[in-house]
Amino acid sequence: MAKRPIFREEDFPEPGTVFLAPTSNGRIAAGRVLRRAVMDRSAIALIAASPWIGDTPPALVLPALKDTLVLNHHSWKGQEELLWVSEPMPPTWQILGQIELSNKDLKAACDTYGGWGSVPLQALLQWRWDHDRDALLEEETRKAA
Repeated sequence: MAKRPIFREEDFPEPGTVFLAPTSNGRIAAGRVLRRAVMDRSAIALIAASPWIGDTPPALVLPALKDTLVLNHHSWKGQEELLWVSEPMPPTWQILGQIELSNKDLKAACDTYGGWGSVPLQALLQWRWDHDRDALLEEETRKAA
């Protein structure tokens, strides 16, 4: 069994970093880093997805970048999209800049672990659920058949 790589806190963006990630349909999703920590000798980062999704990078002052995406698509029941990641951000993703984190962000608790790719995946699924649900469900039915 291969050993898990050891990362340093410096391998992850600083808390308050807003990042942009491509979605599977060519749009852009956003998220932010809430904190860095060390677990089992390796650094990890707590990230939050934003409800913002668009075609061009947003202005860093856009209020939606400070909000956390709440999932209610499919079987989700209002869970915020927060997760700990244990590998550095994909190198092709873009850093938009730094924002001041809210007290809620600084106190955010999370026991979910995953990958950076969850941010664009969940942002796009939630956007489609809210704005294009019939087409989304039709595509899923076709794929399942």
